[in-house]
Amino acid sequence: MAKDKKPADSPLSQRLKSIAERKPLEADAYESVSQSSLRSSRAPTYKPAEIVIGAERLAVVIKNVSSTGAKVEFFQNRDLSGRVRLVEASTGLSEEAEIAWQKGGVIGLKFVKPGKKRGT
Repeated sequence: MAKDKKPADSPLSQRLKSIAERKPLEADAYESVSQSSLRSSRAPTYKPAEIVIGAERLAVVIKNVSSTGAKVEFFQNRDLSGRVRLVEASTGLSEEAEIAWQKGGVIGLKFVKPGKKRGT
């Protein structure tokens, strides 16, 4: 192949070129997203805590926390479901929560507001 010949534009190089030439979206492009549908801000942390299930207490570590929930990791291999209480003494945290998801020993908790009915 001669050095003065340019290789034909491949589909990949054409795609990359079109992406590079795009203009960024304007801020008003996101107006259709309501503030209530956005995920609340999470603060990463590493705090030892407990999950209380009835009379049982399970040692956990809080990995992140927000005003609406928390991600916690526990050290026993078991499935959890339903409502629990998350307690962390140094900050005074004591919140009733529903288990939103579980993957192995990590669970996502959604804090339940006092007096708020399930499903609302």
